[in-house]
Amino acid sequence: IEIGEALIVYNIDSDVIKPALGDNAKELNKIRGKISELRDDPNATVHSVNISSYASPEGGWSYNLKLSKKRAASLLKWVKKNTRLNDVALSSDGYGQDWDRLTELLEQDSLMTFREREGILRIIRDTKDPDRRNARIREYKGGRTYKFMLAKYYPGIRRSEYRIEYTVPEFTIEKSREIYKTHPQTLSLAELYPLATASQPVRPAFTDILITAYRLFPGERVSNPKGAAARLMAGVTRRGHPYTRP
Repeated sequence: IEIGEALIVYNIDSDVIKPALGDNAKELNKIRGKISELRDDPNATVHSVNISSYASPEGGWSYNLKLSKKRAASLLKWVKKNTRLNDVALSSDGYGQDWDRLTELLEQDSLMTFREREGILRIIRDTKDPDRRNARIREYKGGRTYKFMLAKYYPGIRRSEYRIEYTVPEFTIEKSREIYKTHPQTLSLAELYPLATASQPVRPAFTDILITAYRLFPGERVSNPKGAAARLMAGVTRRGHPYTRP
């Protein structure tokens, strides 16, 4: 499964996608590029593409829910038009105002005062009705905090997520070696490490494969020490190098 995010800019009250608006061209190319990468990979089979869209809390809940659904459908229509997905299951949905994302952004905030941030978080937490919640945030401290949030955080809430489901077959060592030359990102850790072992530690290929594993799976603990060892073998031992993190 490939999951990504795109910040598509729309005109107010519109679901029309305009590539020339803001960074839309870059964001749209990001989606198209990922789909094309998987479609052009002879070892991958794309099964489905789903688009989910979210709105920021301006306006009413019902209105934003409808708008987010329309924007998700509009983006899916663009994807279908600009990629080769005739034999792939396509779907879209909108989820309205994304209060969870706003909460995350506020919890990470370092510009507002502690009291100001906690005041907004308390309103979000204690006010169940979203329309009333939005009204209370607008009124908080005479609207000053709302204006800051509107400019700083709300644009990042108006987003779409794409989810691409695909499969790749389990590879033999020889097949993995062949795939590694052109599409290493389709190999799993369980396939990369046996490939590295089969390449023998004395060869440069061993180092290259382990470094690739570290880059593709930085959050996996098991890849870090192996990646560090590979860097040491390659002669890169300077203090603080990212490949030497535990």
